[in-house]
Parts: sequence; structure tokens; C-alpha cells
Amino acid sequence: MRVAICDDEAFHRKQILELLEEYDATILSFEFESGAALLKDKQDFDVIFLDLQMDEINGLATAHELRRRGVESYLIFITSHSEQVFETFKVKAFRFLNKPLVKQDFFEAMDCINEELRDSEKIVINQRNMKVTLPLKDVVMFEAFGDGTYVYDKNGNTYVCSVQLKVWENKLHDKGFFQIHKSYMVSLAYIESVENNKLTLSCIDDELTISRRKTAKFKSEYLDFVRKNARVL
Repeated sequence: MRVAICDDEAFHRKQILELLEEYDATILSFEFESGAALLKDKQDFDVIFLDLQMDEINGLATAHELRRRGVESYLIFITSHSEQVFETFKVKAFRFLNKPLVKQDFFEAMDCINEELRDSEKIVINQRNMKVTLPLKDVVMFEAFGDGTYVYDKNGNTYVCSVQLKVWENKLHDKGFFQIHKSYMVSLAYIESVENNKLTLSCIDDELTISRRKTAKFKSEYLDFVRKNARVL
């Protein structure tokens, strides 16, 4: 996830940075000390934190210009003046957080964004000269075979794909998937139970083995996933 933090006060930028680091250390954060600086930047961001009260061009004017340019990032406004909340709806604000920031509210907003990002992502599978588009949130597991993979979804469907497992792992390792074995990569959202080096998935009958060399990292990532996504399933 790529996040922009636009606030003319260094203290508040630092607070958001620290909360993002605590929430998920893999998030890439970029600081901007004014709306003008943000508008000059050409990068794409998943989330933009905007201070409403800034000199020269305020957060609301910055947001209007971003939307005019077609920017679809999630906008989270930060302010100490809650009476402006209704104005932010005009630019499709995702959240409105009051200063000083409350960690629980901040994390709840990030949880909701993560869930929406998962819901909107899709993968394309080339199967027998036919393209199948599948919501990423419906994918339960990838299984390697030869130079390709079987892709299993939550509805019990199996798709044959020519893409190797290592390619899927490179694309999806930070999107709630973990390669537990040289032959399997699973969605952490569909894990039903974990015992020693074995796990079970909903919609999959067979018990799967977690490679011993991956066990410690898997448990760490899975616990972190559960903490952030307790409401996923």
C-alpha cells in the first residue's frame, strides 16, 4: 500500500507515520508539507491523509483538484474542526478523523480500506484459450503442477493456469497470501485451523503441510493478519 501524508505541521505528519508503522510496517509512506507539493507529485497513492487547515491551498481545495484530475485514492481528512465534515463529502471522503488522532479510530479506518482494496482486486486466469476474471477475495489456494498452477476458489471451482506458482507468489505475497510449501500458496483469510505444521482451509478437503523452514514466518504473518483482519470472514 502506498500512502501520502499531506499536512503543513511536521508533528502531525510524524504522528501519522508512527501510526502507519505500527499498523503495518510494509506500508510505503510519502510526506508532503503542502497541498501544492502533493499536487505537483505524479505518483499514485492508495490512501491520502489530508489536513483540512493548510496555508495557501487547504485540504478541501487540494481534494477538489485531485478529484478533477481523476485521482481515485481513498481520502482521509484530518482536522480539529469537525464542523467541516459535510464539506468533505463533496469530494468522496472515506473518513474524517479528529485531532489529536486516536489509534483505535485510525486503525479502524485502515482496516476498512484494506477490506475494500481486497474486495476490488481481481486476477485474470488464461484457461484453455479463455480468460477468466476472478475476484482475488474469492481465491482460496494456488497449487503448483509442472509449469502451471491450479487455482481454487471459495465456490469449489478449480481453474487450470499456465502461470507458475513463483509468479503468483511475487504478485500476491503482500495481499494476504502465503506460500506454505513449494507446491501451495494459501489465502490467510480462508484458514480454518492450524496445528503444528498442518493447516486446513475452508472449501478444501485435504489437510496441507507447512514446510518446516517456513513455519515460524508463517505463524508470525498469520497472527499479524488475524490481528488486522478479524472481521474478514
